[in-house]
Amino acid sequence: MTASSYYTVLASLPYLPYFEYAKFLPINAQRLEKRLKMLGEEDYQIITETQAFMFWQYHSMDRTNEEFIEHYRRFTGSVNTSSLLKIIEYRMDVRTVIVALRRRYYQHAAVPPNENWGIGRWVRPIEKNWNAPDFNLQSVFPWIEQAVNLLHQEQVLALEKLFLDLIWNYIDRFPVPREFCLDALVVYLFKWEIIYRWLQYQMEPAAVRLEQLLQQAREYQ
Repeated sequence: MTASSYYTVLASLPYLPYFEYAKFLPINAQRLEKRLKMLGEEDYQIITETQAFMFWQYHSMDRTNEEFIEHYRRFTGSVNTSSLLKIIEYRMDVRTVIVALRRRYYQHAAVPPNENWGIGRWVRPIEKNWNAPDFNLQSVFPWIEQAVNLLHQEQVLALEKLFLDLIWNYIDRFPVPREFCLDALVVYLFKWEIIYRWLQYQMEPAAVRLEQLLQQAREYQ
C-alpha cells in the first residue's frame, strides 16, 4: 500500500479525544469499516484479524481461557509487524496482572498448577509470588498498589478505567515512524476501541455493567 493511500485513509478519520472526555464516538463502527476497506488487501487482513482478537465485543462470553490463549498464540504467530506485536504484548501483560489481582481478591486461592489462566512472560512470576501484595512486580508495574486499593474498595469501574488509561497512555506515546502508515492506523483503532468500550460502560445499567466487570475476574479477556 502506498503512502498516499495511507494518507487517504487516515486523513478521512476524525480526531479521537481522550476516552474519559468523549461524549460519543467520533465515527461509528459502520463508517469506520467503510474507511478501512480503502486499504490494500494485505493491510486490511492485518487490521481485521487484529480487531477480531483485541476488541472485546468480538468475543463470546462463553469462550474458555484455553480458547482465548490458543487464539492469542495463533494470532501473534501470524503477526509480522513488530510494532503491533509490542502493543498487543503490553496490553496482555497489563490484563494478566489485573486478572490475577481480581482472581486473588474474589477467589483467594492460588492458581492451581498447570492451569491456563493468563498470557505472557509474567504468568509464572505471578504464580510464584501469589501471596505478595504486588506479586513482587511493583518496580515493573508501579500502578499495582493503586489497582489493589481499588479492588479492596470494590471500585470495579475505576479499576477498568485504570486499565484503559494505562493502554491509552502506552499507545499515545508509542513511537510511530511516520504520520501516515500502518502503525499510525493501528494506534488509531486501539484508541477508538477504548472510547467505544468506555462509552458502553457509561450507557449500560449499573447492575449489568458491574456483572460484566466481575465476570472478568473469572474469564480472561
